[in-house]
Amino acid sequence: MNNVIQNPFTGTDCTETAADSAYLHEIYARNIESVYRICFLRLGHREDAEDAAQNIFLRYMKHPTVFSSPEHEKAYFLRAACNECQNQKLAFWHRMRTPLDDLPDYALSSGDRYPSVDNTLPAAFAALPERIRTVVYLYYYEELPTKTIAKLLSRNESTVRTQLQTGREQLRAAIEKTGGCL
Repeated sequence: MNNVIQNPFTGTDCTETAADSAYLHEIYARNIESVYRICFLRLGHREDAEDAAQNIFLRYMKHPTVFSSPEHEKAYFLRAACNECQNQKLAFWHRMRTPLDDLPDYALSSGDRYPSVDNTLPAAFAALPERIRTVVYLYYYEELPTKTIAKLLSRNESTVRTQLQTGREQLRAAIEKTGGCL
């Protein structure tokens, strides 16, 4: 089934087949979760992560790539996520804004938001430096081997292993400091 879609910017007709649409949806469904998580991890805000993930998939739709394997597909989207997050961090609007966390307490609504939730691990994870946090995330959440992480982040494999060890030590110290246990 062919649908004729008119490009609002150029006025030209574009055709989209149902098979292409299903394929794009399949790729989106397979990768959106990991792309969003890496964007959230690197940008720190839900809205920014959503914007970055949207930009990544829009760019893929405009310039589709043929993947040789599922690992190639995953690596492509994770690398694209890292690049998009870096681009957003360099943007003027990102550098010149004040996060809600930096506002004085009286400017925010009163009351504890989630008093019964233990945020020890997420807080300790968020406190890690970005370069270490990214390595820990890719290793434990995405279950990527250190060799693949090194390739994705353009780092030496031994550097990735050292950053992983440093991240473990910093998480352990932060959790023990707050009285939690591992």
